[in-house]
Amino acid sequence: MAMICGNYALAVETQKGFKYGDIFSFKDEYITALDSADVEAVRQLIRLYDLASSRKDVRAHRPCIAPASTQARFRRISAKAQRATLALMQYNNAYRRAFPDVSGTEPLSRIFEYLIDPARQWDAMVMVNEGGLPIAAASGQLLEVSMGGALRRVLWNEHTWIEPQARRDGRGATIYRALEDRFLPSLVLIEIDNPFGMPTCDASETMCAPLDQDGLAASLGRMKFWSRLGFEMVSVKARCGTAIPFPCYETCQRHDKKILSDP
Repeated sequence: MAMICGNYALAVETQKGFKYGDIFSFKDEYITALDSADVEAVRQLIRLYDLASSRKDVRAHRPCIAPASTQARFRRISAKAQRATLALMQYNNAYRRAFPDVSGTEPLSRIFEYLIDPARQWDAMVMVNEGGLPIAAASGQLLEVSMGGALRRVLWNEHTWIEPQARRDGRGATIYRALEDRFLPSLVLIEIDNPFGMPTCDASETMCAPLDQDGLAASLGRMKFWSRLGFEMVSVKARCGTAIPFPCYETCQRHDKKILSDP
């Protein structure tokens, strides 16, 4: 099956008007303008994109619409649906470069469902270059959770990433703070694997395989990054038997922000 990929000319053409370093809400910029027909059109294309980008011959994760019949379908949808589709693909490309282990990432079709779900307060703040291509992002969802007898606005930070060429200029802190400003939470939770406590598992269970030296360095780097932003590492004690989608954690009165780590 022929794959049609790398359509950067069309991608840049549909993302005009940005300056390097611009930050915006992905939901506000691309999703809220979609009507029900647009949503279904984008959903179908993104599902096909997920299938295409799982193939070894397109693992470079460039904007890719395939096969030719899918390209034709893309041309028939509205301009705003085209713009949203390409923006989602571009976001996914950079996301996958930052997290190359696909077993630990969300498929693009699931991210799209998070964005369009009216019952879920989920968004991604995105920083782009002058062509509208993402260079950094922070995503998460806001949850209202009862803690200590009070209802708290809890931000669950799904992922934060910065393209290598955009690092070292404070952009990681900038994009994370944009996500906080979006939701104004009273508590922020981030789940990070403890690099020294990951168990040895069966070969098929790649998420709990011991970290190699590169993985260890990357994990420690992430911990240092969040520490510089005032987060505190808190050990996970047990899983909660509730619908709250994160583990139980030790209460710490000294800090309002926390990093969660597997024990």
